Amino acid sequence: MKEIISIYSKLLISILSFIAPAITLLLNVFIDGVEKFKARNEEEIKQIEKITKMNVQNDSEDFEKTIKDSLKSLTKNKSRAKKQLKLLNPKRQILRLFIPLILALILVICYIYIKEYVKSINFPFVRISCLILSGVFFTYGLFVLYQLFCIIIETKRKLNFDTKQDVLNPAITETPNT
Repeated sequence: MKEIISIYSKLLISILSFIAPAITLLLNVFIDGVEKFKARNEEEIKQIEKITKMNVQNDSEDFEKTIKDSLKSLTKNKSRAKKQLKLLNPKRQILRLFIPLILALILVICYIYIKEYVKSINFPFVRISCLILSGVFFTYGLFVLYQLFCIIIETKRKLNFDTKQDVLNPAITETPNT
């Protein structure tokens, strides 16, 4: 058990000290893609709100079912776009990533301290609780790390797609010389 805790704490420290900062730096590297991605999501939210208002105003009985279905799908798309906008905020993501990992590390340290240095009082429930909570925070931190990987990959794809579109259609992006 002692070796498992040692390996777990080393894994936690390595993720906290190397991988998490690398991800936060990657968010800043793709700032152009992030800006384009944000602009696309904000435009999508505006269009969804406009379509929703138009569908609510056209309240005829013939289209009632169609309107309800479209409103349902539009609100789902709107919530997805808002979630993606939140995922693109680097400050928020740094907090979402580092707080659980630091808490997991603190709880592992508490577990080791209670086990090694507080031998006069038996605290098995507290030790196990610290270890379980540490695992929960660590798992949540890995989930956030996975989300960040996904958003960075999607942003990079968006940036590459826009770059290819600019190369294929240079007349669209150039301004006329008048």
